[in-house]
Amino acid sequence: MNKIKILEQIVKEQSKTLANLTASIQKYKSASDMDEDDTLDPEDYSHQGEAREMKIRMEQLLLKESKNLELIEKCLSIENEEVAFGALLDLDSKYLFVGVSIHPFSFEGKEVYSISTEAPIFQLIKGKKVNELIELGTNSYTIKSIK
Repeated sequence: MNKIKILEQIVKEQSKTLANLTASIQKYKSASDMDEDDTLDPEDYSHQGEAREMKIRMEQLLLKESKNLELIEKCLSIENEEVAFGALLDLDSKYLFVGVSIHPFSFEGKEVYSISTEAPIFQLIKGKKVNELIELGTNSYTIKSIK
């Protein structure tokens, strides 16, 4: 298990999320900056307000996801011997990264899942070591290695 390569892929996935959020913000910015002289229908004002609200929400989400990217990058230099922030677990059929939550993806034939230290499941697996059993939902896994 190459933690650096997997985390670099997680960084790429997070960067895609940031790019998508940035594009959404631009879209909502354009929709909310409609020239009032071009507005023919009172309903257009309503859409303009909705677009402003969505732009603000997307900006807040972008800020959160940018901070998450910083946290992921910090994990590149962390080596763990037990389940803790920054740990990458090899669960034989999948990898589990403990840091921030992002969408699952495949890496070299295995699914990579990611959880936040704020997730309830983290409290159940925190401190576990190699060869210990962890339960994720209805499935049990033996920790093959931790990096």
